[in-house]
Order: sequence, then C-alpha cells, then structure tokens
Amino acid sequence: MKTGKSGLGPLEMRFFTWVQSKKLREVKTGDLVRALRFTSKQEADLLYNLSRRGLILKLWRGFYLVPDRLPAGGKWTPSPYLVINKYMTELNAQYQISGPVVFNSYGYSTQMASEFVIYNDKVSKKVNLMQYRFIFVKTTPSKLGATKEFQPYGEDKNAVAIFSSKARTLLDAVSDYKRFGSLPEAYTWISEAIKEKKISVNDLV
Repeated sequence: MKTGKSGLGPLEMRFFTWVQSKKLREVKTGDLVRALRFTSKQEADLLYNLSRRGLILKLWRGFYLVPDRLPAGGKWTPSPYLVINKYMTELNAQYQISGPVVFNSYGYSTQMASEFVIYNDKVSKKVNLMQYRFIFVKTTPSKLGATKEFQPYGEDKNAVAIFSSKARTLLDAVSDYKRFGSLPEAYTWISEAIKEKKISVNDLV
C-alpha cells in the first residue's frame, strides 16, 4: 500500500476522512464494509494496522475507539475517562469510578495512581490499556449511586468522569479495603474530612 506524506495510505485516508466528517468516536466491524464499500479483508487489515500503529484503540474484538483528529506525533493516547465512558456506554451499564485515582483526586491520598476501579452493573474483568489498568467490578444497581460527574480539564465532551461522591468514596475505602489496601488510612481520611467540613456525618449516613 502506497503512503503519502502523512504516512497514511489511500484506504487509511478514506477511513479518517469518513470518521471526521461523521464525527465518529467509535467504529465496529462491518461499519467500513457498509459505509465505504471495503471488502471484509480490507476492513480487517486496516483496523488491525491502525490499532497496531496506535492511531486507533481496540477496546475489544470488533470495537474500536477513534480520535476526533489525527494525533500529532503519529500515536493517539485517549483519555482513560473516554475509554471508560465508551466501554460502559457500549454495554449499556450504570457505573461509577472509585479507588486509588479517585482517592488522589479528592485529596485523601497523595499517592499517584494509574488504576481505575469501575463499579458497574454489567461486567467483572480487568483490562490493561495504554499505561492504565481498568478493574471493572460488577455489583447490583442498588449499590450504585451517590456520584459526582464532571468533565476533566482539557478533555472533549465525551470524556466525562463519573466518580463516587466524596462521602461514598470514603465508604468504598472502608468497605472494599481488601481491594484497595486502604485501612487504617481510610479512618484518618474520614476523621480529617469531617473535621475540615469537607463532608458531614449525615453525608456518610
């Protein structure tokens, strides 16, 4: 396959032109066959090569995240929040993020972390993507709730972060301490949060 100055071949250029014109953030096996009249082999080869080169991200077999624009430097590293959002949306799952990353974000822990724990009502599995570790923990819908939703600075509108609330995160640190190794520190976090009026006893109740 011949490539131009951009390093992309003609099929790859067609792919990215189509993705950007349609403002797509994910593609599935069969999409290119239907929309661009690729053969199944052309589609499979293209998606494999783009994924291998880091220009798109394979979430699972037949499902890929794509950038909203060609990445500078030739490799795309999407936000972990975009990964989680798309993963859970595709499964039609209710979810919220907790664990080490959230402990740090709320200022309970100063330890930097790259591990995201996602409580949800659909799937339990562990996934390593890019430099991150995603731990999906299936639970009942009744155990989900008390969340805080925000858009991380500099991220696109699809990279929404749904965290457990500050109080709920502290309770996660106590109730799921075996997973997080968060005792006895969690009791100190609770005491300091109440003392500094970041949360109230009623919040915990």
